Amino acid sequence: MMIKNAPIRISLSLISFVGILFGCLILPRNSGSTPPAGRQSCTAMGCGFTLQIELVGSVPSEFILRAAASNGEIVSVHCRDGAVVYDAETTTNRSLTCGGNQVAFLDFSPVDVTISVESSLGKVSKDFHPGYKTFRPNGPKCEPECRSARIEFPVTNIDS
Repeated sequence: MMIKNAPIRISLSLISFVGILFGCLILPRNSGSTPPAGRQSCTAMGCGFTLQIELVGSVPSEFILRAAASNGEIVSVHCRDGAVVYDAETTTNRSLTCGGNQVAFLDFSPVDVTISVESSLGKVSKDFHPGYKTFRPNGPKCEPECRSARIEFPVTNIDS
């Protein structure tokens, strides 16, 4: 009986040895989350250019915000109670968000822009030259490079 089980024991020992050899010699030493010295690990987050507008003052619960770039491009959004109202006449077909007193347009980064806010109280407009900041969400030397600007827009002087 001992002789019949000998090939099985040898096979199991050989499989264990090959597994240990593979784990120690063939797999890369830094297969964990820490990159080797001198190399950087990048994540895979994406981003786009973003223009954020923060409304300051007596913000109406419902308004239409338009942003007209100096190159002629116009984007707009209709916000009601902090949510986007999707209608073809007041909300452009692009990525955007409404959140209380903030609006963000994604993939929109004008050099100069005229912002207009219209509500049942009236309309107010103001020109801006956004100061964009660049950042890299995947690490300092990783792509992509993104740009974002934040504008504070006073809505206290809405004309009736």
